[in-house]
Amino acid sequence: MGEGKNITARKAAFKVLKTLRDNGFTAFYAGGCVRDMLIGREPKDYDIASDARPDEVERLFRRTVSVGAQFGVVLVMIKEHQIEVAAFRSEWGYTDGRRPDSIIFTDPEEDAKRRDFTINGLFFDPVEEEVFDYVGGREDIEKGIIRTIGNPQERFEEDYLRMLRAVRFSAELGFEIEPQTLKAVSEFSEKISRISSERIAVELEKIFLSPRPAVGIKLLIQTGLSSGILQHNFTEDSRGVCLLKFYARPVSLEMGILMLFMEDWQKAAQFARKLKLSSKSIQLIEWCRDNFYLLDFPDMALHKFRKLIADERFEFLFELKRAFQSFSGDLNDNLKIIKERQDEFEGKEILPAPLINGKDLLDFGLSPGPEVGGILEKVYHAQLDLEVNTRLQALSLAEKLVKS
Repeated sequence: MGEGKNITARKAAFKVLKTLRDNGFTAFYAGGCVRDMLIGREPKDYDIASDARPDEVERLFRRTVSVGAQFGVVLVMIKEHQIEVAAFRSEWGYTDGRRPDSIIFTDPEEDAKRRDFTINGLFFDPVEEEVFDYVGGREDIEKGIIRTIGNPQERFEEDYLRMLRAVRFSAELGFEIEPQTLKAVSEFSEKISRISSERIAVELEKIFLSPRPAVGIKLLIQTGLSSGILQHNFTEDSRGVCLLKFYARPVSLEMGILMLFMEDWQKAAQFARKLKLSSKSIQLIEWCRDNFYLLDFPDMALHKFRKLIADERFEFLFELKRAFQSFSGDLNDNLKIIKERQDEFEGKEILPAPLINGKDLLDFGLSPGPEVGGILEKVYHAQLDLEVNTRLQALSLAEKLVKS
């Protein structure tokens, strides 16, 4: 297939679909991308459902990845895009509460019935520009309703993560969860503990990144999902929940955790570990915990200030503090002063290279050890505080510290 240098996800998906069609297969866009197109949102990803079997898909395309061939799923690589091509199928038995024990290849109507929610059970033919709706998804999109396909208890028993996905879609789309579906979420909420931390983290991040993260968190509380996910006794009136509602905009997963656990950041770090977040994310949460109250002291020593604003996490911390201040009604000028101090370093080197190093101290007769690091730090702080400005001055101070 000829591939341009710049190709959108939609064009990549259409290339795959057209190739399948040109080779005699039925192929439609499926699932979330169809939902998003009907809502008026640009889909991030395009999935294709087809009557082509995995081996047939792999023969048609040069670059493929078999991610679930036993379930009829193959990724087709078009430039930087990954287009999922899944065979129409029916599924039976979900012993592990996630994956089907067996499948059979079938037709679009039967395939739609195995999906989670009606809004995700639609197919679209981009050639004829026709929507195929076997489950009432189009009407539910028009009404703004999240409803399982068929019996909600059965859908959730197939994959308990679907309960969390219902909450996420409500926060993302502003849709209401249909009463019977919501009731089933509450009934099965304790089963969420069977889902891996990694899968929960993905959905929780999407809730925080949605336009209405507070709506999502409140639904977790109302349904009882919060007990198994957050493992903390939150209520709708908890300060962290109220802060998210007050902030009223998407936040990163790390920011969301810090806001939600605003009354106990030790638990925020523990929760991040429970979710098995990356070490970088955990360190960000811990760094904010350890440095948050520094922003209450805008006249802090210059060396502390320079180290603070030079850290790549500073802007994140600043925004977190600003959110807390606005929420609490604290009208002091601390952040304004800090911003003015920061602006003074515009275009300047915030953390210059140290004027001396460990070898210089060894030349003074100091033995290798912790004392070397301690003296170097003191001299560097003096350099940042503009108390020493030349290498000669730094050496003089170091010599005094060695002798003292």
